[in-house]
Amino acid sequence: MNRVHAIHLGNAWEVEPGDEARPAAWIRRFGLPTGLAAGDAVWLVIDAPVACGLALNGEPLPGSGPEADYRVEVTARLRGRNLLVVVPRDAAHAPRDPPPRGPLPATLGRVRLEIVPAGE
Repeated sequence: MNRVHAIHLGNAWEVEPGDEARPAAWIRRFGLPTGLAAGDAVWLVIDAPVACGLALNGEPLPGSGPEADYRVEVTARLRGRNLLVVVPRDAAHAPRDPPPRGPLPATLGRVRLEIVPAGE
């Protein structure tokens, strides 16, 4: 039986403006998932991603590419409050005058956390 629990991070994205030193980025703040038990694993999953740089709480994650869905375990990187940063490598996917908070554009993929119980 698959008891994986998914937390979708589709809404409440903000834009971090860029400058000459760094490109604009999409950012998403979220809390530590509740109910985690010892040994549970938390995975960051992006369905149909575009090539982008990623960071969680200031630590770079392996970048994603358009060739396959993206999965990386992030359990040890999570804190009480978290900041996920997505920096598209293609200017066509960079943020442009979006609302202060809103959904991540579908062209960047669908982002979620998957909680996998210990032993699964």
